[in-house]
Amino acid sequence: MSFKTVTDDTLAEIKRVLAESELTPSQADEIRSILESSLIQTVEQCGKIDRDTAVQCCGPEADLAHKIAEEMKLKTDALISNLSSMR
Repeated sequence: MSFKTVTDDTLAEIKRVLAESELTPSQADEIRSILESSLIQTVEQCGKIDRDTAVQCCGPEADLAHKIAEEMKLKTDALISNLSSMR
């Protein structure tokens, strides 16, 4: 999924919520949830691309590549946890 697709989907969902009327607390919560989900999808996709690239680029040093990929995954997971706690 491209970033444009994620952005377009996010925008469409926000427009749907805003078209209903003034924002109620539940609508604000829904928009927050939509944005959080979009950010998490983006971070996960970036992390996967980075990890895959590290493994491919290191070729013969596969063990090093896997260590780098694992470290990237840990940092991605930490970022996702931080984003999730923004609720």
